[in-house]
Amino acid sequence: MKILLNVFKFLKNVLVKNRELVLFFIASVLIALLYPEGRRFPHDWKKNSTWKYDDLIAEFSFVRPLSDDELFGQQDSIHQKIVYFQLIQLRPQIELHFSDSSVKNFIGDEISDQIIKAFEVKLIANEKINEISNEKNSCFILKESDTLAIDCKNILLASHVQRELKKSLDSAFLYKGFSPQDVSIIVLPNLKLFKQENLTELNFLHVSKSELIQQGDVLVKKGQIIDQKTHYRLRFYRDIYKTGYPFGLNRFYSFLGKWILVSIILFMLYQFLVFFRPNVFEDSSKILMILSFVLIFFFVSTQMAKRNEEWIYFVPMPIVPIVLKAFYDTRLALFTHFLLLLLIGIYISDVYTFFLLHFTSGVFSIITVESIYKRSQLFTSVFKIIAVYLFVFFSLQLTTGQSFASSTDTYLKLTINSFLILLAFPIIYGIERIFGMVSDLSLLELSDTNMPLLKELAEKAPGTFQHSIQVSSLAESAAAVIGANTLLVRTAALYHDIGKMKHPQFFIENQVSGYNPHDELSFEESARVIIEHVKEGITLARERKLPESIIDFIRTHHGTTAVQYFYKMYLKNFPEDPKVEERFRYQGPTPFSKETAILMLADSVEAACRSLAQMGADRFQMEAQIDVIFESLMEQRQFDNANITLAEISEVKKTLKKKIINIYHSRITYPK
Repeated sequence: MKILLNVFKFLKNVLVKNRELVLFFIASVLIALLYPEGRRFPHDWKKNSTWKYDDLIAEFSFVRPLSDDELFGQQDSIHQKIVYFQLIQLRPQIELHFSDSSVKNFIGDEISDQIIKAFEVKLIANEKINEISNEKNSCFILKESDTLAIDCKNILLASHVQRELKKSLDSAFLYKGFSPQDVSIIVLPNLKLFKQENLTELNFLHVSKSELIQQGDVLVKKGQIIDQKTHYRLRFYRDIYKTGYPFGLNRFYSFLGKWILVSIILFMLYQFLVFFRPNVFEDSSKILMILSFVLIFFFVSTQMAKRNEEWIYFVPMPIVPIVLKAFYDTRLALFTHFLLLLLIGIYISDVYTFFLLHFTSGVFSIITVESIYKRSQLFTSVFKIIAVYLFVFFSLQLTTGQSFASSTDTYLKLTINSFLILLAFPIIYGIERIFGMVSDLSLLELSDTNMPLLKELAEKAPGTFQHSIQVSSLAESAAAVIGANTLLVRTAALYHDIGKMKHPQFFIENQVSGYNPHDELSFEESARVIIEHVKEGITLARERKLPESIIDFIRTHHGTTAVQYFYKMYLKNFPEDPKVEERFRYQGPTPFSKETAILMLADSVEAACRSLAQMGADRFQMEAQIDVIFESLMEQRQFDNANITLAEISEVKKTLKKKIINIYHSRITYPK
C-alpha cells in the first residue's frame, strides 16, 4: 500500500510539473479519436465538371443500387425499345362463321378444327401494329399474371397470311363453296397494343435495379465530363472507400497512425510556445484555451465533412485567427490557424483547394481586422474576405477547367461562411467568461473613465486619477513606438494605482490642504504605507473582478525598487543598519513583458517630472532626470525578465522625453 501511495505521489508530481505537456497529450488523443473512421479519398469532383485526375480504376468490386433518377431514366429508355401486346382469342369468331356457313357441310368438322388450330397459334397484326413492332427491340405478350417474351420478327402481317392461305387452298375447297371472303374472315389480327397509361409499371419490371462494378473496371477517365450517372457511381465508390472495409483496415493501427500525425502537428505548436511565447506556455489556462478552440473547430469541420465534404465550406475558419489575435498576437494566431488546417486536411479529399482557400482568407482576416474593438473593421472585413474567397476559388476553377455553373453552390457556401465571421464577437465574450481572459473589446470597455472603479478613484484620490491619466497617455505613445499592445498598457495604466484609494492622503498628489500625515510617522511606517498600496490594489482589483492581465500591471509597476525618499532619509539618520533596504523595498515581481516594463518607466518618469515641473525645472533638467531614472532601473535589473531590448528601451526614452516636454512646457506668466 505504501508503495502504491509513493507511485501515486510520484505520478502526481510529474503531472503537475509537466501539466502543459499533459494538456497537449490529452488534446492529441482526443483529436485522433474524433477523426471519422476509414480512409481519406484522394480525389474531389463536381457534377458536370471535367475529371482532372488520371483514370480512376476500381480497387474492389461493388454493387451500386441505382438512384430514382436513373431508374426513371431507364424506364424512358425501355419505353422506346419495348412494346406490349394483348392476345385476342379468334376461335369463337371462326367457329361462329363456320356454324353459319354451308361450307362446314362440305369440309367437315375435322378440317375446320385444323384450320382453327393452325391460325390460332400464329401472331397476326395489322399494318400499323406490325410497323410499331419492327421499330422495337423487344416484344411482350401480356398474360394474366406474367409477360411472355416473343421475337418481334415472328409477328405476321394479316394481308400476307391471307395471301398465303389462298394459295394453299386447292380448287376442291373453292369448288365446295369455300370462297376468298371466308379466308378474310378466318385470318384476322389477333394482337392489339396495350394501353399507354399502363406502361410505367410494366416497364419497371424490366428495369435493372443495380449496377455491378468489378475490380479493375474504369470508373471514370481523365478528361471525361462527369455526368449524373458517373457522379452517382463515384460518390458510392468514395463512400465505400472511406470506410476502409474493402482493404481490411485495422482500427487500432488507423488510430495509431492518426495519433502520430496529430502529435507531430501539435508538437510544432508546443515548440513554438516554448521558444517564442514563453509567457503563454507558462500559463495553463492560456494553453487550455488555445487547445480547446482548436479541438472545437476540428470537431465541427470533420463532422461537416463526414456528412458532405462540400459542407465544410460553411465553417468560418477565419474566425480562428481573428479570435486568437484578440487574446494573443498575430504570429501565434496565424501559426495556430495553419496547424488547424493541417489537422483537418488529413481527412479532406481536395486538401489543396481547402487549404488554399482557408489559409489565404485567414491571412487576410488578420490583415484587415487590425483591432477587434473597432467593430467597423470586422464588418468591412467580411466583404474583403468574401472577395478573397471568391477570387481564389475562381482562379482554381480556371486552372482546372471547371465551369462556373457547376460550382455556384460553393460560391454561395463561401459567402455564407464569410458572414458567419461576425460570430467572433459572441465567441470572444464566451472565452473571456470561461477562461477569465481579456480581449481588446474588454480592454476598450475597461478604459472608459466612466467605469465605476475609475469614477471612485477620481472622487477619492483625484490627484492619483490625474496621474494615472497622464501615465496612460505616456505609456500608450511609448508602446506604439516599439510595437507593444497599446490598448493593454493604456488601460492598465488607468488602474495601476487604485490601491491608493484606501489611504489617499498619504500620497503627495492628493495632499491639497498642506497637511502631510507622514510627518506623524516614522520613515519605516511611511514606507510600509506606500508599499502596501500595491497589495491593496491587487485585493481591490480582484474584488471588482478585473482581469489578471490588468492585475499583473498593478503587481509589477514598482518591481523590486525601493521607496527612495524614505529609504534615503532613513539612511541619513541611521547609516549603521545593514538590512534596512529590505524594509523599504517593494515585493515585486519585476516586469515580465514589454507592456509592464513600459508602464514602470512611464510611471516613474511622470511622477519625477511632475515634481520637477512644480519646482520650475526646465526641459534640460527634466531630460537629465529621465536619463537618471532609466539608468537606475536598468542598474537594478528591473527589466531582466521582460522581453524588451536595449534598442526598444532607447526608443521608449526618446518618446517619453518628447511627451514630457510637451506636457510640462513653459507657460506665459500673466500679469496681475
